[in-house]
Amino acid sequence: MAYEIGTATGHNDLLAKLHAFVTSTVNMGAGQEWVAENYDTGSVNNELILRGQGLAGTDAIYCGIRTYQDATQDYYNWAFRGFIGYVPGDPFASQPGASGEEAILLWDQPMSYWLVADGQHITLVVKVSTVFQVMFLGFPKPYATPGQYPYPLLIGGMYNGAPGLRWSDTGGAHTMFLRGSNLTLRFIDGTWLTSFSAYPYSMAISSSMRETFTGEYPILPVVFYDGTPNEYAELQDLFFIPGFGNAAENTFTASGKNYVVFQDAFRTADNSYFALRLD
Repeated sequence: MAYEIGTATGHNDLLAKLHAFVTSTVNMGAGQEWVAENYDTGSVNNELILRGQGLAGTDAIYCGIRTYQDATQDYYNWAFRGFIGYVPGDPFASQPGASGEEAILLWDQPMSYWLVADGQHITLVVKVSTVFQVMFLGFPKPYATPGQYPYPLLIGGMYNGAPGLRWSDTGGAHTMFLRGSNLTLRFIDGTWLTSFSAYPYSMAISSSMRETFTGEYPILPVVFYDGTPNEYAELQDLFFIPGFGNAAENTFTASGKNYVVFQDAFRTADNSYFALRLD
């Protein structure tokens, strides 16, 4: 995986920085870079449709991001979808196999960001004032072989749809997809699944976990499952971490890998934190 930590001047500049990073062979490595099928910056709202080549350069993973804004209402956001292909000239929402939209809530002022990507996925965390946003586009780690589950495309954000809300919204629906909502996953039959339980956030014990007696925090995989029960997938670089005595933007190293701690939007409860693995 490759990563970048930086600052964007606004929501359109953030899109420009994501585009520049993930399409660069220098940053991503040969065969791991994403291909921009369409990058439209000709109007106030920008649009980017990407094709990931996978880890071996043999996949075609289609994801799209569009910016939308309303200066009067003071919101400057992103909405994003998954697709199964790309047709030049077709509207964003009408691309082949389009999923529903998920969103992150941003602004038009400087924002710190943490971007992690490989040929299969893109993870982005953004700090907007004191609120954190997290987004995932691409393939997670499915609990199936490529033959059984050839296109496990996951789109995750902080809000379902494209709400006309600013970053400071404190509604219950404004929450990270790691909890099992505000995401959509393409299933083996071509349908888009939109509601999951998510281990360990869905477990009551997640509220009482804390560091070990040696001062180390456990980092646990985030696993999406349903009540059947079926376990679908886990994430490559996003993990549960206890929030007891913890804080957003803390950093640590575990097994030679570097991590950064973040919180779920505006929340600071003990089970409202996650860790992003950078490398």
